[in-house]
Amino acid sequence: TWRVAQCGAGLCLILFAFLAMSSIETTTLNDMSARDPSISPKAGYYSQTIIYGMFMISNLIAPPIVALIGCRWSLVVGSVGYTIFMSQFLYLSNFTLYAGSALEGFAAGLMWTASGYYMALNSDETTIGRNSSIFWMLSMTANIFGGIYLLIMFSVNDATEITETLTQILYGTFCGVAFVGNIVFAFTRTTPKEVEMRAKKRSNYLQELVGTFRLVFTWKMALLAVPYAYTGLHTSFWSAVYPTSLSFTDNFPMSSKIVLGMNNLAVGVGGATGCLLFIYIDRFVSKIGRYMLVSIGGLLNCFALLLIGLNLPVDAPFEQTSGASIIPPSPWIACLSGFLLGLVDSAFNTQLYAITSSIYQENCAQAMALFKFYHALMSTVSMFYGGLLILPGQLAILALLTVASALCFAIVEIPIRRRIRLEQMGDLPRQDALHEHIDKSE
Repeated sequence: TWRVAQCGAGLCLILFAFLAMSSIETTTLNDMSARDPSISPKAGYYSQTIIYGMFMISNLIAPPIVALIGCRWSLVVGSVGYTIFMSQFLYLSNFTLYAGSALEGFAAGLMWTASGYYMALNSDETTIGRNSSIFWMLSMTANIFGGIYLLIMFSVNDATEITETLTQILYGTFCGVAFVGNIVFAFTRTTPKEVEMRAKKRSNYLQELVGTFRLVFTWKMALLAVPYAYTGLHTSFWSAVYPTSLSFTDNFPMSSKIVLGMNNLAVGVGGATGCLLFIYIDRFVSKIGRYMLVSIGGLLNCFALLLIGLNLPVDAPFEQTSGASIIPPSPWIACLSGFLLGLVDSAFNTQLYAITSSIYQENCAQAMALFKFYHALMSTVSMFYGGLLILPGQLAILALLTVASALCFAIVEIPIRRRIRLEQMGDLPRQDALHEHIDKSE
């Protein structure tokens, strides 16, 4: 648990900086474009598209790199990429923005694959649900700190736009926090289980890469690809598109920048609350089935999307707007929606981490890489249309994929739960019902 907490703390620091940065990147660059015409008003969406596109590619080649240099150094190298990307905002140019975005995307694949693998190495069947929740709670706590920081900075500076001076302060802080995260990862301890597994696979790095591609064509992975992809769409929405929409809405009774900070805080509180709840009820959830929790999360997500559709103008994602919404824009409805988005994010991610780590214990690095590959694929698609498609269209896509994700998760887990119950009743011979080895035919 200590190792998982340490890794989660490092991730919390990196995500404090990155998620706060991500929520204001499009707004920052939009304001910069007014001062420097060489920067596109949509540069934030272009940057995020490059990040997630490189993240998608990186996830395919990350497992052999993690196997070669180990989890600790993969975490360090990956997190340093985040720090470099955020530092270039202090001396911004088009070249550094887009080159830094590509570097950050590659680094993200390495860091997320290593962090998921590290959590799995430090868990077993009885602790994987709890550790997934601890891990994700520490990650989501980053949004709380980020929201508080942005709320303070925008309130103190009475910000209606992000000026050059404010940019230097904000991004200087992000770089400093991310650097501390780099140091925390550098002191992460290697587990005996990792040493043993690396010794077994020392000369099989090509097989690691081939194994990742082979895993794609198994039926469970094909079904899990849907909720994996959904998490990417969901994350890019709450971390970039939704905050940008809030920032671009002029009809709030207070500064939209303050509403943005309040929303970040609400998302973090929702995510952390969900994780604490899931830690407490994990034994109950593991008995009745994780698909039940995912299904409830799906219903809450549809409710949150409905509130957002009522509360914001249709053109809010891509331009400053005073357009009408179905109801007058309310900061409190915006924050309630953010809270629910964070709660749903923790529900889906903790349960996906748990079921992936359980099913693919022997091939966890490859499975985690595919998890993040599908996540990044849909994040890339989302950021591509985020600045082009009206808000109701984006909400409809999210709602449809939410329902499909809950169904696919249930289809994978229900047969596993049924077999475990039959084994416990003695109707079937005892075997490892959860583990799926890559060299076995499905």
